[in-house]
Amino acid sequence: MTTTEPVVLDAAQEETEGAWGRRLLAANGLWTFAILLVLVAFFSVASPPGTFLSQYNITQIATNAAIYLVLGVGMTYVIITGGIDLSIGSVLILSGVLGAEYVVRHGGYRAAWPAIVVGILISLGTGTVWGTVQGVLVAKAKVPPFIVTLGGLGAALGIAQIVTTGNDVAGGAPNALVETLGLGKLFGVVPWLVVVAIATTALFGLVLAYTRFGRYIAGVMSLAFFHTTTIAGHGYDNLNVITAVVMGGTSLFGGRGSIVGTVIGVFIPAVLGSGLVILGVQTYWQSVAVGAVLVAAVYVDQLRRRSRERE
Repeated sequence: MTTTEPVVLDAAQEETEGAWGRRLLAANGLWTFAILLVLVAFFSVASPPGTFLSQYNITQIATNAAIYLVLGVGMTYVIITGGIDLSIGSVLILSGVLGAEYVVRHGGYRAAWPAIVVGILISLGTGTVWGTVQGVLVAKAKVPPFIVTLGGLGAALGIAQIVTTGNDVAGGAPNALVETLGLGKLFGVVPWLVVVAIATTALFGLVLAYTRFGRYIAGVMSLAFFHTTTIAGHGYDNLNVITAVVMGGTSLFGGRGSIVGTVIGVFIPAVLGSGLVILGVQTYWQSVAVGAVLVAAVYVDQLRRRSRERE
């Protein structure tokens, strides 16, 4: 992830900006939530009876949204500072690949938890180091975030392909990881992926809302859920995550955003994708729809900014 230096306001300006920002976030949250409800209503009516709102499909939507939500929390922090991170999907792949390579060499799908924990730490360390390097290049070397993360996108994916010769890591994810984090459910009801996403969202939502740092301002889940590294399966993650964050009210121009908005925004691509699949629409159209939604969201954000400047 990358960040830029904060703009320091005096007390009066900060109070005025904060009040106006809270009103905009509230209005945008209602607008985004209304869009989500419209999508749910449309697919509920258009889909065969009992399919879209079935327990199975709702669980699938929540599980698919969980991975994007964890990514979206980090992206919210980046975009709210006026930055951008285009490398998020490639870093997810690289993190999963390096963690999986270790596990494969220490038991593969039969690996025990000690090896799995080390693999998880490798994945987390990879993402942390990569994000730190990109952050230093932006904050200290003053290289634009777009250029840094665009380069990071290609570099991370390239390294992952070099390590695996372009193929998914042989052997798949360990059964112990798949059966717990990947497919397991808390009390047999709530998928563990969703639990992790909720915990991450709550923690960093509180940091953003109630700390000075917040005011100024991953790969293991994918491996467990898809059972493999899915090197070719994350090409549109950056598009989906950025769309979710912007739809949730975080301005691409920086200075405004919330984790709650991101939570709502994340479910729009998830619901859209699930609904289109049920209706038998080619999955390629999902990318078209998400791209159109992103452009529309930025356009609406620009209209809000112009209205704010006039007032």
